[in-house]
Amino acid sequence: MSCLTSTERPLAMADIELDLDVPSGTLAEVVEVLHAAFLQFGDAGKPSGAMLETVESLDGERAEGTRIGVARLGGRVVAVVKHRPTEDGRLYFSRLGVAPGHRGRGIAGALVHALREDAHARTLRGLACSVRAEETGNIALYERLGMSVWGHGRQRSLTGAEIPVVRMRDA
Repeated sequence: MSCLTSTERPLAMADIELDLDVPSGTLAEVVEVLHAAFLQFGDAGKPSGAMLETVESLDGERAEGTRIGVARLGGRVVAVVKHRPTEDGRLYFSRLGVAPGHRGRGIAGALVHALREDAHARTLRGLACSVRAEETGNIALYERLGMSVWGHGRQRSLTGAEIPVVRMRDA
């Protein structure tokens, strides 16, 4: 996800349709949006691991308990997020990405708020995520959305690269 802004107006929540657990039939559109949203990110000269996501890989993750959420505008998927409960009782989300033409309009925030509501409804302790350490704009966005930094580490990308990350969770 990027904090790049759009010249369009911020959206009202009523404009955004959220679905936190899409069926397999939606995954081709999810992959298309993931690839568009993460095209700008790379690992040591390699494309982002998100570029390696496929319908089959996402379907495999779904079979292991990961849910795929989307935000739609006018029926079209414009943002995606993967999420699953963790052993420490939090809802961990990843691959939150907004299609380039729709950034800066509150869509990522709407997804984070929906995930938080889902976590509370499932009696989880809140949200958690890892953000590339170099993505200070995204870290600031999540802080504005009620999360805080609780640690630093490294995470292996699907490309095999080791990426410095900031670990965040609900305050």
